[in-house]
Amino acid sequence: MTEIITQNTEDTNNMMPVGKGIVVLKLNNQVQVWRNGGFLFVRELDPREITPEFRLFVVELNVLYNAQKTKLASVFSLSRQTLDNWIKSYNLYGLPGLINSTKNQGNTNRTKGNKAKFHESAKRIEKLNSQDTQMSLDDSLLPESQKLEEQEQAYATALEQSSNRYAGVFAIFILLVSEFKWFKWLTAFYGPLYKIFQIFVLMCAKNIGSIEQLKNVNLKEAGAIIGLTRLPSLPVIWDMFYQTAKNCLSKTMLNYYFAWQVSIGAIGRRFWFTDGHVLPYTGKEKMHDIYNTKKRQPEPGCVNFVTCDVKGKVADFEIKEGGSNLRDHIVGLHDKWKNYFSVGGSPVHVFDREGDGCEFFYRLISRECPFVTWEKNTDKTKLANLLESGFPGEILVNNTKYLYLENQKKFTYQDEEGEKHRFALRRFYIINTSTQKRTSGLAYNGNTQLTQQDCVYAILNRWGASENTFKHMGNRQPISYRPGFNLLSSKNQSITNPKVKELKKTIKTTEHKYQKKCKELAQYDKNINASGKTRSNDKYTKLKSELEVLKTTIDDLKREKSVLPERVDISDLRGYKNYKTHDNEGKNMFDFASSLVWNARKTGVEILGQYYPFKNDLVDLFYAIIHCHGKLRINEKEIKVILEPLEQRSRRAAQIDFCRRLTGLGAKTQGGKRMIIQVED
Repeated sequence: MTEIITQNTEDTNNMMPVGKGIVVLKLNNQVQVWRNGGFLFVRELDPREITPEFRLFVVELNVLYNAQKTKLASVFSLSRQTLDNWIKSYNLYGLPGLINSTKNQGNTNRTKGNKAKFHESAKRIEKLNSQDTQMSLDDSLLPESQKLEEQEQAYATALEQSSNRYAGVFAIFILLVSEFKWFKWLTAFYGPLYKIFQIFVLMCAKNIGSIEQLKNVNLKEAGAIIGLTRLPSLPVIWDMFYQTAKNCLSKTMLNYYFAWQVSIGAIGRRFWFTDGHVLPYTGKEKMHDIYNTKKRQPEPGCVNFVTCDVKGKVADFEIKEGGSNLRDHIVGLHDKWKNYFSVGGSPVHVFDREGDGCEFFYRLISRECPFVTWEKNTDKTKLANLLESGFPGEILVNNTKYLYLENQKKFTYQDEEGEKHRFALRRFYIINTSTQKRTSGLAYNGNTQLTQQDCVYAILNRWGASENTFKHMGNRQPISYRPGFNLLSSKNQSITNPKVKELKKTIKTTEHKYQKKCKELAQYDKNINASGKTRSNDKYTKLKSELEVLKTTIDDLKREKSVLPERVDISDLRGYKNYKTHDNEGKNMFDFASSLVWNARKTGVEILGQYYPFKNDLVDLFYAIIHCHGKLRINEKEIKVILEPLEQRSRRAAQIDFCRRLTGLGAKTQGGKRMIIQVED
């Protein structure tokens, strides 16, 4: 951990530059870091000792602050090859990759032998794999764009605005075009109807809650920044929306796009986190219920199951009507994606306690689907009684130290034919050393290799602030907004069998009576008469007889319940009112734009982090840039946006470097115009 200090140092003669305005000062037991004449931080370590802490410090100077490798190697008396090995080990394994000690033989992440050869081999294999993926997915999935008339192209009209309050949104468009082939995908499927998606991007970037709220924006300025010259009126926008939605292309586009996005490496493949977001329905039509965990009650509506990678980028989403559950979605998600990955390359599915269950675990194991989840109904007393000294593992996540312990949990699943299937899962007990909070999780490897730290890291990314991307996305984008939609007759017109529901209630009541009689029986002993026989009319004998009757009744009720169907179709009943469901076409279109804006935001923050060292302020700085005012000029060759500079010096420096980097991505519109963003002098 770095410790920010405020005092200046008097010894400035020993300061050594390492590039990008970064200067280091080596003292006896610490190293101070300065940037552009301003103090950054001090690290308590001896630069003469090659410790893991020292290696991490040198790597961070290159990775986080863009210090030059040659100058770093010279200042700290290292070879370039050694420095390259440290950086590559850190990128592959994190801090454990920088540990090279025989005292840590239990660390399975520690690279052995010649590290240069190891990394060269890994890079060669990765290149071959990426080439194979490009041939099988990228070339076949990326569609051909439709040719548009010049007046239909974005940013076709030349204009100049000395003031535009939405200028910062242009950074999002540059990321979408350069990293996610925005125009190519939209024009391939929708042709000139792509314009409604431009409006959706503006809504997501500025957190505009609905199309109706667009009446509050400046039509000329907002339209110019999204390439439409002028934002249309609300009736025209709605007409554009329905013209686009009636083509019913969203599901096809989403399937192709998500597969392409994974194939090019824009989404991480190691861990996929899946959770559901409730989309309530408040109309008068009859809808299936979905359980709202926040309100802790069922309500009519749909659920949007969103899958993200470990960085929070959206990898897939699917909207399902009420009555759907996370377990069925995980199984379907694995079956859908397994053909896109080689054996042993499937992503590890991570989900919360909603997916806990013996039968569900067996379904995943039978499909060789690797997963990590929290454990439900943990014995809290047993967990609290475990001594910290018995936890051999240690991991640092979000600057918090955790201890962990691994053992096994055994399960027995009995199928419908009565056959028993026994299996075991990896169980992890975890302690947060700062709060002493404890939890446990379960994991299954499948065909993949999962170390202890992999499993613990995945579990901790379902805990607290990292639980899911909805917590953060909901603060920045209107994720619950559903544009105009049609209500269709649901294919699921079944309800829970009322007879089964009644029998469950009767069984529960009878079992309660049975338990009560058992407790009462424990208070009496057998009454023996003079001949040594049990009396037939004493209290003990009567209770025993009543228990036998209750036991027989319970068995008969369970037998009767087992032959009844769990759900019954009631669509043939007279006077029956059909269940309705949403067509989801408009919602898919809006969420497609919302997902890409979110992924572009993640990419933008990663880029910005290379120029701004304060991680706690990084996201706020990104949105400060997005909300900047500026100037706009469009001519025959380029679209140039000049942003107003931020006031704080460090923020302004990062803003300038960030805009230069975006311009360097070489984004172009359908008509070949360069997309340029700068900061005003």
